[in-house]
Amino acid sequence: MSYIASMERAERFRKIKLDLSLRELKRAQNDMDVSYQDLLYMDIIYFHPETTVSYIADVLNIAGTAVTVRLNRMEKNGWITRTRSESDRRQYIISLTGEAMEMYREYEDEWSTRMDSLCEKYSESKADELLDMLEILTRDDRE
Repeated sequence: MSYIASMERAERFRKIKLDLSLRELKRAQNDMDVSYQDLLYMDIIYFHPETTVSYIADVLNIAGTAVTVRLNRMEKNGWITRTRSESDRRQYIISLTGEAMEMYREYEDEWSTRMDSLCEKYSESKADELLDMLEILTRDDRE
């Protein structure tokens, strides 16, 4: 593959990534009255049931105080709860409330619809190939 072709492919990937991010942001702001950052935090909390402030700070590579500010806003909106950890009384476990789970499921339903559309348009093996490629893109090479 030529250098030009590989650069064009890389540019397509970057554009797709940007388009997906902007679509999520627009939908969050218009339909669900949550920010893109709120959705990002909801993703982290949803996929990591024992979420703490320090875990979110580590994942996002930001200060714990910044996480606390965001979580305070989310708690005020009724989207999260904090429960003292049984194993470490200094820590609080962050959980999504029922209201937040409902909003999150609406957001996830859109993705499910898109995946269903892909599976109808392409064979199952091609859809699996795409998922394999996306998993490679999202893998943390530092682990």
